[in-house]
Amino acid sequence: MTDTMKITIGAGDERFTVELPDGWTVVRKEQLYRLQAAATLLSDLDRSMSGRHRGDGEGQDPTGVSQGNPFLHPGDRIGTTMSGRPIVVPEQTGFTDLGNPSLWTAES
Repeated sequence: MTDTMKITIGAGDERFTVELPDGWTVVRKEQLYRLQAAATLLSDLDRSMSGRHRGDGEGQDPTGVSQGNPFLHPGDRIGTTMSGRPIVVPEQTGFTDLGNPSLWTAES
């Protein structure tokens, strides 16, 4: 049996209750848009000047393969988390890897 969370939505006489399965959550649209924008920004950090991800085919590169962001390279430290863990540019093994925050934080 899975746990559910009950939430009540609405105001005044216009209320209804929704059960969310375990693992689901509710966020405001504004929060969702900010999270989506942050994820897009994170995934764009490895783009070349012509907008191609590292490893993509690119006609402007002499090798035919994008070298990605000329200012950031895998392993470069770009910051530190609140807990002091280094934030580093990850090795990319697939497009979706760039949106995985755990790959950007190195173990201290």
